[in-house]
Amino acid sequence: MQLKKKILYVTSRDPKDKRTWSGTMYYMAKSLEKHAGEVIYGGPYNPFFFFIQKFIKRITLWTTGKNYLSSYSTVLSYLYKWHFEKLVKKHAPDVIFAGSASVEVSRLNVGCPIINLNDITFELLIDRYNHFTNLTTRSLKRGESIEQLSFNNSKALIFSSQWAADSAHKHYKIPKENIHIISFGANTDRIPLRDEVFNKKYNKINILFLGVEWIRKGGNIVYDTFVELQKRNLEKEIHLTFLGLTPPVESIASNITIIPFLNKNKTEDFNAFYDLMLQSHILFVPSRFDCTPIAFCEASAFGLPIISTNVGGISSVVKDGSNGFLLPVEAGAKEYADLISNIISKENMLQNLTLSTRDYYESNLSWDQWGEKLSELVNKLS
Repeated sequence: MQLKKKILYVTSRDPKDKRTWSGTMYYMAKSLEKHAGEVIYGGPYNPFFFFIQKFIKRITLWTTGKNYLSSYSTVLSYLYKWHFEKLVKKHAPDVIFAGSASVEVSRLNVGCPIINLNDITFELLIDRYNHFTNLTTRSLKRGESIEQLSFNNSKALIFSSQWAADSAHKHYKIPKENIHIISFGANTDRIPLRDEVFNKKYNKINILFLGVEWIRKGGNIVYDTFVELQKRNLEKEIHLTFLGLTPPVESIASNITIIPFLNKNKTEDFNAFYDLMLQSHILFVPSRFDCTPIAFCEASAFGLPIISTNVGGISSVVKDGSNGFLLPVEAGAKEYADLISNIISKENMLQNLTLSTRDYYESNLSWDQWGEKLSELVNKLS
């Protein structure tokens, strides 16, 4: 009988809190416990210097107009080193699992292998998210340096997309044999039964937009596509729901529902989310940029084929014809309306997509498949 591996979960954040990284930290921990071994929680750990860094960030923005990355700090990296090395000595883990913790493991000097997981690299963050635009020269150099140290210090790198893995290999010169691609799972405690998924009604087609950023998530394109679909007089009525924001448009049609926010950690809100997912037929999020959205894993669990954009890491979570379709980033409302019209109008196409989407989830986008692959890697390295 194989002995249970001891895994030190390294992060400065709280992996027991479902609000951390949209729940990904929590569900990774639970999957590790189920499939890979005993998990020792190294976080949360936020030294006082972290709050000093936040003050420096504000002063820098005020005096220079530029962004200062408070989390990518040399001093912080050494504070993390001393803290987590003490935990290694105390617990003697077989392996370290670092979840989105490049700074935390960048200077660790330990005798056990480090598995370093991310959904993106520092290089790919630049000018794609608000906090990573208009950076100071010092922040750019330090961020790249810490990322390189972190990758070099790791026995294995795990990414959720080929896009991010390619960056680690090409930009940071990490050997391909040290890089692994493993998809995330659905961040929900309750996965619907297959019978629930396949019991949908198709007399009215419910399209769901899920996101909090109107432009980056393509909310404007969703709205324009919906207007275009209304002009086409399709046989079936189409209803659109915006979840996560209030659309900044002048008028809202009667067949549009707006749900500004649901907190899935609250029972009432989770039940509303669960019912909404079961009643929806298509998830439509034409992102301008994204890594590998957890919402797409969740949609697949509910049998919702995903209509999105072939940008960033999305093609590693949405496979054309299996659990959705991707269009080029240049595509507009007409192209998306053509695609959706075709899916709705062809006999049984949407029903068949519902089936294949759930199948794809079970094979590729569940936390069980993630945990089983992590377990294999843990056993191989330790």
